[in-house]
Amino acid sequence: MSKRDDREREQRRRQRRLRRIGLVAAALVLVVGAVVVAGSPWRSVRAQQAEAAAADAELAALKAEQAEVEREYQLATTDAEIERQAREAGMVKPGEEAFSTVPVPVDPAGLPPVWPFTGVEQALGAG
Repeated sequence: MSKRDDREREQRRRQRRLRRIGLVAAALVLVVGAVVVAGSPWRSVRAQQAEAAAADAELAALKAEQAEVEREYQLATTDAEIERQAREAGMVKPGEEAFSTVPVPVDPAGLPPVWPFTGVEQALGAG
């Protein structure tokens, strides 16, 4: 065999090697592209799952709040509670008399009207 044949063989090997490398690179590009394209729907599915979980949690909190409001409503609409609130507002039943107490004035401290005691009784609300 001659050097020329060796060169041609070597050149064919290089070309085959380059073709293989090109095919492997193209296959890698296709695989990466497929992963990117296929991964995109999964992200949106995960985001929708997170939104659904948040909505479920909010729904549970609203149902608990609704149950509490219902309980308070049931308590507030009893005859005893209505009467208690009416009495707190100063209402009386027919035939009853309403009494109210007047606050007792503050007993003066009996301090002499000289300095440093001037104004102390006024400050205490006695004068």
